[in-house]
Amino acid sequence: MTRLQSGLRGNLSLAPVLRYCAAPNPAAGNVVCSQAGMAVERMNGGAQFAAKYTKRFGHPIEFDAPFTYDAVYIVVDAMKRANSTDPAKVLAKASGTDYKGVTGETTFDAKGDLQHGVISLYDYKDGKKTLLDVVKM
Repeated sequence: MTRLQSGLRGNLSLAPVLRYCAAPNPAAGNVVCSQAGMAVERMNGGAQFAAKYTKRFGHPIEFDAPFTYDAVYIVVDAMKRANSTDPAKVLAKASGTDYKGVTGETTFDAKGDLQHGVISLYDYKDGKKTLLDVVKM
C-alpha cells in the first residue's frame, strides 16, 4: 500500500527538520532530539553492521536500518515457531522471542510489547548530530 492509497498526503519526512538542526544557526544548539532505540555507535554489533551495510549499498546506514534488519529475523523466527504466516498465530509466538541481533537482545511480554526499550538522545553541535545519552526503559 502506498501513502496515497492509505490516504496519507504530504511530506512525512523529518529531513527538513534535521537539515535545520544541522545548519549553522544559533537555535540548532538548543535542540534535543530523541529516537527510539539504541544508538548505532552503542550497539555491540553496530560498527560492524554499519561497515558491511556501507560496503554493500554504497552509502551509510539510515538510523532504522539495524532495527529493520533485526525485525525481519524476529518475524521469521516467530513464523517458524508458529509454523504459520497467519498474523494472529505469529503474534501469539512473539512473547517467546529471545533474539540477540545487531540492536542487542529483543524480548516481548505476554501481550507482545517490547521489553527493555531504549531511547537515544541527541543534540546538534557545530552542525553535527551528537549522542547525548541512552535511556533504558
